[in-house]
Amino acid sequence: MTTENSRFHPDVQQRVRSLFCSHCGGSFEGRQYHKQPNGYGMEGCCADIVQPSTDDMDAYGIEGVHYNLDPLARVHSLQMPGAMETWRISPYVTDRRGVITRWPAEEHVPLHLLNIHDLHDRLKAQMVGDITRIARKDGVWGVLFEIEFHSRESEQFTEPQDVLQGLDTDDQVIPRLVAAAGALGVQFPGVHFAVPEVIYVETMRPAIWAFVPDGLHFPAQHEALTLALQQLKP
Repeated sequence: MTTENSRFHPDVQQRVRSLFCSHCGGSFEGRQYHKQPNGYGMEGCCADIVQPSTDDMDAYGIEGVHYNLDPLARVHSLQMPGAMETWRISPYVTDRRGVITRWPAEEHVPLHLLNIHDLHDRLKAQMVGDITRIARKDGVWGVLFEIEFHSRESEQFTEPQDVLQGLDTDDQVIPRLVAAAGALGVQFPGVHFAVPEVIYVETMRPAIWAFVPDGLHFPAQHEALTLALQQLKP
């Protein structure tokens, strides 16, 4: 099952650059849109002003793709072990119950979009237990699975020394998670897997992310993904 919401816009492959707002003249970071003059686009704050008075927002580009981009998060490369890459993702739009939050990195995300076409309710219905949140990646809404793992560093302030000695270090756990994420990517096409830097995980633990775009899976496929993630033993 694939919907329009599942498909990433091809312009996300374009480089992010400094553009001038065609409404206010200010500068912002975004991607060039083919219907705008070269070097120009629509700044996010101006989009909120322009939208009520126009029926043609398509002239300015797509939210999250050309303007109001999702923030950067550093993730471990699945193709080049030891290297880092970046995702543009708002991972904490909601908590694990689907309640909208206000994390600093998500402050720019126009949360009113969740109320369009019952998007919020639809995404909440796709969440699984306490291992998912609603998130947005490259302008596409979806559900983010996050499975955490203990390491010596993550538990150093909460566990006694004898327990810590039995735990592997981040440097041991993370490469195994990277390998597992690569294998899962083959098993679940259309799902985006990553191992984020621990600073992007609320508990500062090593974790694996699986971003599932809205409408990609049937419930049975969600269950299979959940089981595969929970069975990981890095």
